Amino acid sequence: AYGWLGTLGSQIFNSLWANPSDSRLKPAAFQGGDLGYTFPSGLTFEAADMLTFENRTSSDFSRQTLLTSYPAGSPGLPSNIVVPGGHGINTDGFSFGKLGYASKSGLSANAYFYGVSDIVSIWWFDGKYSFSPSGWAPFIALQGGTESNNGKSYIGKIDSQNIGVQ
Repeated sequence: AYGWLGTLGSQIFNSLWANPSDSRLKPAAFQGGDLGYTFPSGLTFEAADMLTFENRTSSDFSRQTLLTSYPAGSPGLPSNIVVPGGHGINTDGFSFGKLGYASKSGLSANAYFYGVSDIVSIWWFDGKYSFSPSGWAPFIALQGGTESNNGKSYIGKIDSQNIGVQ
């Protein structure tokens, strides 16, 4: 209410790179906190810290990811990751940040950050301008981002940059 958004505990978290994304009966879920505020000017700020993850094939939340467990969400490890003991790799979850703007004149822009503990840092942006904000109208859009490994880099080197225009 009044521009605020907040969730704490077990939740379905819906964002570009971390979302329920499954068409089956049980979506992926997270445990953590999410807090956001939309200013009357159209500026939006959101931050989240998710500590554990429960994929659709699990019945418990854990500190593992689909990339650091095998089969996905189980306590084993993929064959390309070798760790003494052979158990899944625990991470400290992920952090999320969003800064967005939407004007009544048809301009919108967003910047995102995802930091998956000891795996990857992702910076992503998108922007769109509609030449007429109501009805059918031409528009131009731009999106792009960069990602790189961070921390202990459990899954190896990550180095990617993307850009797109519509």
